[in-house]
Amino acid sequence: MFKTIVDGYDWEFCQIQYNFIDHSTRPHGRAALRRRRRIGVIVMEPLRGGTLAATQPEDVQRIWARSPGRTPADWALRWVGTIPRW
Repeated sequence: MFKTIVDGYDWEFCQIQYNFIDHSTRPHGRAALRRRRRIGVIVMEPLRGGTLAATQPEDVQRIWARSPGRTPADWALRWVGTIPRW
């Protein structure tokens, strides 16, 4: 439905839920926006309601420990900030 709405109107911007968990379960939003490159995107829930700012599982913590001084929230926001322009 999102693709139909995005393609059906001349939007200036949209707001989508986007974070490193939901990007794999909600790929329709990114795919639809890729087709209309001039639409602005406002990211909603980059920390997934605070869940991504909490302590993560041990296997994730081991990977993140390679860059000491970063919090889980740092990693989540950094991920959203590295997404190429749609």
